[in-house]
Amino acid sequence: MILRKNHRFIWILLVCQLSLFLVLPTSARAQDEYIVVWVSMLIRDDNTVLVSFMGDLENFSEIRWRWNQPPDANDEWTSFSGHEYFADVIVSLPPNYVPSSCQKYPLFIDLRRQNGTIRTLEAFAQFDNNFNPQATLMWPERAMAGYTNQNTIRIEVKDPQACTSREGTVRVQYSQTYFILSPGESFNVEFPLPNEDTKMPVIIRLWRLMVGSLYHELELIRDTTPPVLANINARIDDGLHWSNIEIAGDFVDTYAPLPWAIEWQFLTSNGHPIGEPVYHVLTVDEVRSEGGTAFQLNVSLPMMAVPAQAEAVQVSLFDRAGNGQMIASPLPIVPRHTVFIPFVGR
Repeated sequence: MILRKNHRFIWILLVCQLSLFLVLPTSARAQDEYIVVWVSMLIRDDNTVLVSFMGDLENFSEIRWRWNQPPDANDEWTSFSGHEYFADVIVSLPPNYVPSSCQKYPLFIDLRRQNGTIRTLEAFAQFDNNFNPQATLMWPERAMAGYTNQNTIRIEVKDPQACTSREGTVRVQYSQTYFILSPGESFNVEFPLPNEDTKMPVIIRLWRLMVGSLYHELELIRDTTPPVLANINARIDDGLHWSNIEIAGDFVDTYAPLPWAIEWQFLTSNGHPIGEPVYHVLTVDEVRSEGGTAFQLNVSLPMMAVPAQAEAVQVSLFDRAGNGQMIASPLPIVPRHTVFIPFVGR
């Protein structure tokens, strides 16, 4: 009796399960094939782009597509074949494509099976062909580009037209760091320098898959040693409307044979400074070399810039890295006196 009751229960359970299976949707019984589709960011020379598929593609034989909206009967079917779960097709650019823009474009695709059923796919395209990164090294305020007397060098990398992230590395001498450059941002780093005066390479690499790469290499000179001044002959040469600072002698520096800049400071008779010091980067006309490392320098001082109470000028010379050396003695300024000559009537 108990056995018969168990048989009846099992039959009721089987009938309920069969009824439930019969009312399930068809899509649950026969799910769509697994397919992934993506659009390349690289625009080909003929203004077309590559669309790639991956997944269960062997049952599909035709394809049609349209940008921005699903295809309809006006879009022709073309042959389609997948090879070992991969397939590629070439499509034209979107009709509303705007160069140098980070706009996203929807691509609607229909794949038709051999039995006539259609699988609809959608992908978004974003073209990032404008690869124009900029790498900048921030030199000290008083240094020529390529030189520094600091313990670090600030490096900035940016790409104003980037639609997607870039990857990059910065290498100085034997030290390297990896970074990711996000769209609309810049990468800034204070890079430590070796504790020595030496020439060193700075290598900046930036890349984006299938778009391009930047390889930028330059030479950085770290120089913390001030120049040595020898056999200096300096004076103020007075003129009617201006004065000239004239300096001649030897400028001994490891990385440069001539001064890069000059700084002067007016002094009172007691040696007190007047106003702020004036820093001036020398032009090619203001300094020249005469035999070996010897130099001659001539810089004009407008008379209106010389304070009335000034009786001397203190002068320093700088190398390309911004290291300064003061000349031994301030240069005296010859006092001027105004003489009134009356007119004599005839």
